[in-house]
Amino acid sequence: MSIDPEMLKILQNLENAQQIHEDKKQARVEGKEVVSESSQEMYNILKRLEDATTKASERVLNERDSNPVVAVAMKKDSTVTMGQYHVVMEKRNLTQKYVKTYYDITDSTSNIIHKDIALFETAMAVLKNLINNRKDKVSKLIELDCRYANYLAEAAYHKERSNTLTESIKKDVAIAKQGSAMDKASYIKKQIKALI
Repeated sequence: MSIDPEMLKILQNLENAQQIHEDKKQARVEGKEVVSESSQEMYNILKRLEDATTKASERVLNERDSNPVVAVAMKKDSTVTMGQYHVVMEKRNLTQKYVKTYYDITDSTSNIIHKDIALFETAMAVLKNLINNRKDKVSKLIELDCRYANYLAEAAYHKERSNTLTESIKKDVAIAKQGSAMDKASYIKKQIKALI
């Protein structure tokens, strides 16, 4: 039985490829960098990328170890933990129909430090400022969040009320009051975000 010359050539190439692969593996074990000339530029790019990624990762790890604010918060169930503080999330009724998540901040012994924070952004900013011991900024954030929560509750009340009214004039007034309260809440939210 004769072997097809094309098949013989393919088998020889496979055998050569295996030998070349083994030679390159051995060269790498010996500490040599094995790259063909045509692939050298791509290798250089990938090597620089790997070096930059490694350096950035090391810098982030060092910052995390030295700066607690950079440390990633841990979330478990309905609690986010950062440092010695916890943000506990709890759904509460704004009105009979509308439910909202509120946030309480506790310390490591479960003492409530701040209760009924309406915005997650505020809770995280307060947490960050507690860790950095900036009590003046915490007070400002809590004051703004309280105003936001009041406007939000007012908007929910007017929305629920507008759904029960049958007179179009009263319904229009309730919808207008809801819109006004939401506008005020949005303005307060922008102020909170500016402090973060």
